[in-house]
Amino acid sequence: MIGYSHDLPPRGNYFNFNAYVRQDLRSGTLTNRVGAPLIGLTDEGYLAVVNTLRDEFAEDASTILKSLGTSWGRQAGEQFVRETSAYYGRPLMELPLAMVASLLTEAFRHHGWGAFIFDFSRYANGVLVVEVREPFEGSITKPECEALDTMLSAFLAGMLSYLAGRELGCLQTDARGRGADASRFVITTPDRLAGRQSGQDHSVVLQELCDHRLTT
Repeated sequence: MIGYSHDLPPRGNYFNFNAYVRQDLRSGTLTNRVGAPLIGLTDEGYLAVVNTLRDEFAEDASTILKSLGTSWGRQAGEQFVRETSAYYGRPLMELPLAMVASLLTEAFRHHGWGAFIFDFSRYANGVLVVEVREPFEGSITKPECEALDTMLSAFLAGMLSYLAGRELGCLQTDARGRGADASRFVITTPDRLAGRQSGQDHSVVLQELCDHRLTT
């Protein structure tokens, strides 16, 4: 990705709400600026899905949610690349890294996933950190549902795998639903996350991943 501010495309924020979301009151539908349909899912609706899966499939419910999230994330990544590349007149990977991070933040915010911060400072170590304040999932699920952002974690893995062109895994280290000030995720290759469990100390996980990468 290029990194020069003077090379920024002379266009505004693609995800500006007033331009991005279009309403048809007659048909009662929402679409984005290129005509792709949008659907709103209430907190209660999402909880009903999660609770039903847990009631019907017990321990397999998390696996189903992860599979759904990963597939959804890959499709969202494909749409994100297609629409932003067309809008800015160049491939997404030719945009400055800071601009890509900003676009991702705006995309998640305007789709109601929460306030995202993408930290690429450990990019050279093969590690991406995502912090989410007020995530839609962990803020509403209950302790008996693990209070983890299961769907979001899988969504991030799927979407960022598509953007990176290689398989990536996502480990949640902090959870808003467990009392943390934000939900935090560490994204890197699946083999580097093997054996790690959600909820491990965030700073320790990062240090170990970065130290390992630097010594290999």
